[in-house]
Amino acid sequence: MNRERFDDYIRRFNKEDPTAFDDYLTPDVTVQNGRLRYQGVEAMKAHYASIWSSMKETLEVLRFVGDGET
Repeated sequence: MNRERFDDYIRRFNKEDPTAFDDYLTPDVTVQNGRLRYQGVEAMKAHYASIWSSMKETLEVLRFVGDGET
């Protein structure tokens, strides 16, 4: 993924745009965060729909490392 596409995902996530998950994640994505675990884009959308209304979570990229292919 190039930097421009990566930045698009970050921008859309920070705007709480759940369609970013459709466009950038594999349909069978698995997320493990401590004891919290969910699988699939729809589960990720449901998770963020339940927390975005009560808290603000943003991503801040301090350093991007990529070679155009990885």
